[in-house]
Amino acid sequence: MVPDTTQRSSFSPTAFLRRSPGVAALCLSLVLAGCGGGSNPALIASITPITPTTPATPTTPSTPSTPSTPSTPSTTEVTSVPAAVPHSISGSVTGLRGTGLVLQNNAGDDLAVNADGSFSFASKLDAGRAYVVTVKSQPTGPTQVCSVNKSAGTVADADINNVSVVCSTSSFAVGGSVAGLQGTGGLVLQNNSGDDITLNASGRFVFSMPVASSAGYAVTVKTQPTSPAQTCSVSQGTGTVTTAAIDNVAITCAPVAYPVSGTVSGLASGASLSLQNNGADNLTVSGNGFFQFATRVASAGTYAVTVLAQPATQTCTVSNGSGTVGSAAITNVAVYCSTNVITVGGTVTGLQGTGLVLQNNAGNDLTLSANGSFTFSTPIVVNSAYAVTVKTQPGVPAQDCTVANGSGTAGSSNVINVVVTCGIASAKMLFVGNSTAAISPGIQPYSMPGTPGTFSATPLPAKAVAGVNSLAVDEDKKIVYAVSQQSVSSFSFTQSGLSNPTSLFTAPFLLSSIVRDPLGRVLFAAESNSSFVGALPLDANGFVQPPTNGWWGTTGPGNAVMAVDPTGRFLYVANAGNQDIRLYRPDAAGSLTYPAWIGVLATTPSAITIDPSGKFLYSVSNAGGSGYVYPINQTTGVLGAAQLFTATNSDLIAMNPGGTLAFTTSGSQIWVYSRNPVDGSLSPLTVLPDASGTPITSLMVDPDGTRLFALQQVGVEAFNINAPYTFNSLGFVTAPNDPASTLGLSR
Repeated sequence: MVPDTTQRSSFSPTAFLRRSPGVAALCLSLVLAGCGGGSNPALIASITPITPTTPATPTTPSTPSTPSTPSTPSTTEVTSVPAAVPHSISGSVTGLRGTGLVLQNNAGDDLAVNADGSFSFASKLDAGRAYVVTVKSQPTGPTQVCSVNKSAGTVADADINNVSVVCSTSSFAVGGSVAGLQGTGGLVLQNNSGDDITLNASGRFVFSMPVASSAGYAVTVKTQPTSPAQTCSVSQGTGTVTTAAIDNVAITCAPVAYPVSGTVSGLASGASLSLQNNGADNLTVSGNGFFQFATRVASAGTYAVTVLAQPATQTCTVSNGSGTVGSAAITNVAVYCSTNVITVGGTVTGLQGTGLVLQNNAGNDLTLSANGSFTFSTPIVVNSAYAVTVKTQPGVPAQDCTVANGSGTAGSSNVINVVVTCGIASAKMLFVGNSTAAISPGIQPYSMPGTPGTFSATPLPAKAVAGVNSLAVDEDKKIVYAVSQQSVSSFSFTQSGLSNPTSLFTAPFLLSSIVRDPLGRVLFAAESNSSFVGALPLDANGFVQPPTNGWWGTTGPGNAVMAVDPTGRFLYVANAGNQDIRLYRPDAAGSLTYPAWIGVLATTPSAITIDPSGKFLYSVSNAGGSGYVYPINQTTGVLGAAQLFTATNSDLIAMNPGGTLAFTTSGSQIWVYSRNPVDGSLSPLTVLPDASGTPITSLMVDPDGTRLFALQQVGVEAFNINAPYTFNSLGFVTAPNDPASTLGLSR
C-alpha cells in the first residue's frame, strides 16, 4: 500500500507560539503591562524570545501490511501562513523650543526633530519585534529636557503611533555676591523688576525665582542701604541664561560721603578765624556767612567742628558742631563770634515766693525760684556797664526783693558780687470803695509806707465811680477792678494813683461782687438778686473782656459770695437765699459751665474763704452762732463733712498768708482764731478793740502777714500782728463820704 504522507489539519497553541516567537513576546509584554510593568525598556530588553523548535524528522514508516481491503485515499486540507508586514514606529513631540533634539529607537535609527508635531522612525519593525524609543540628544537654545511616554513595547499587527515626547525648558538660578555692605544694610535687589531680595550683609545671594534658559536677566538695585547710607552698583547684572546658573553678578557698595558746612555770624569786619573738622581739614573763614569743609565725611562717620584759631579780639563758639553723618549733608553748624565778654551774677537770699524775675541792662530776664547763686545767660562786653534790677517781685507769699552792688562798669573778670535780698512784701497801696450812689469819691486810693509795724496813709486823687460794691486787685499787672452797679471797670495804677478806666464791661443785671482768678485768666463776677455767676476773660494786659460762656444761675435770691482755691481749679459760690454752696470747675481758659456740685449749708452763709494751702473752706453766717470748716477733695473739689467753730453772727472772714490765723467780724468787733493746719480747725484767741463802733464792711490782711486792715463805714483801722499772736492798733484813717464798702490792697 502507498503510505499516507498527508497530515491532518489541527491547531496547537503551544506549537503556534513556538513557531511564532514575536507573538510570544507580545503576549508576555501585555502580561507585564497588566501587572504594572509599564514600558520599561530594560525589562523589555531582558525578554528572551522563544526559539521555535526544529520539527522532528519523520521516521520512515514501516512497510504496512497489506490490507485485506484497499481503502480510498483521503484528501488532506493544508492551511497557509501570510507573509509578515513591517510596521512603523511614530508619535508626537510637544513643547519643543530648542534645537538639536535627536530620538532613537532600539539604540539606533537616529531621528532629528526640530519642531513640535509628529515624527516617524525610518526603520519599520515586524510584528513581534520590541521597540524602545529614547532621547539621544536633548535640545539646546534654550536648554530643554524631553521625556518619552509610551516609549517601549512590542510591535503587534499594527503601526505604533502613540509614542509621546514632552519637552520643557530648563530654568537656572541667578545670583552673585555683595561686597562692602555695612551697618544694618537694607539693600534691596531685583531681577527683571521683581523677585525682591533684601540683603543685610556682604556675601553670596541667589534670587528665589530661577530664570528659563534663553531668557534674559537684569539685576538692579531697588533700594539703596541706609544706616549708613551707601551707594551700591551692579556689574555683570544683565545677560541671557543659557545652560547653567548665573552666579557672577557683582554688587559693590560704598558709603556715601556728605559735605559738612554751616554759617559764621558775629565775626568782626576784617577779622578771620580758623576751623577744623575732626582735628584736620583746616579752613580759614574771613567773613560772616556760609562755609564748607573741603573733605566730605562718609555716612555713619562722625564730624567734630572746632575753632583752631580765634580772631584777635573775639571769642567764637561752635554750636551743632558734632554728631554722626546720616543720609544728608550737614548744614547746620553754627559759629557765633562775639567780642570778649564777661558774665554778671551774684546771690539771692530770703526768697520764699515764686515768680521773682531779674533783669540786666533792662533785658536778659532771669527767673529765680530758690535761694543761691545766679548768673545771667547773656554775657556783657568787657569794660561795659551793667545794671541788675528786679523786673517782677515774687508772690505767694508776696515779697519785696532789693538789689545791692547791682550796677557798675565791668572789667575783664566776671561780676559775681550782686546781692539780692528778699523779704515779705508789705502793702504800699490801699484802695477804698464807696457804695454811695454819688459818683464821688467812688474809689479812693492811698499810698502807704511799706514798713511793717507802721500805718499811715496819704490820699491820692480819687476816681469818680458810682456805687462801688466790690474791688479786686492784680498786684502783678497793677490793675484795680471795680464793680459799680451793672459795670466792671479796669484801672491801671502806680504809686502816684489811678489812671482813667481802661476797659468797661456792662452786665445785663446788677453785680454784687468780683473775685480775681489766681492764675490771671478771668475775673469771676456774681449778680446781686438771682445770684448769677460769670467769668469775664482778662486780656494779656489784664483788662476785662465780655464773658465767652454766658452766666450761670444759683437758682435763688440773695447776694452771692465767692471764693476760689489757690490753684484756680475750683470756684465756690455761697448763696444766702438758697443756703447752699455751689462748686464750679473752671476750664483751662477759666470759663464756667453748670455747677459741678451743690452742697447744702446748715445756716445762711454771709462770707466764705479758703486757706492758703487750698485744703479747707471756711464759712460764716450773720444769722447764727457757728462757723463751718469743710475739707476740700483735692481731686474733685467736693466739700466733705463740716466741723463747727464758734462765730456768732459773723459777717466776714479772712486769713493770714501763712494760714496760721483767721479773723471774723460781728458788727464792729473782730474775733481772732488760731488755726490747726492739719485738720483746719479754728480755736478762739481774742477779740480786738473797737475803734469807731461802726460796722466793719471789709477785712484784709497785709500780704506780708504783719498787719490787719479793717474797713468801717467811716474809715480804715490797722492792727499790728505780732508773734506769737498779740495785736495792737496802729492807727485809724478817716474815709471820705461814708459809707465805705470795700477794701483793696497792693504791694
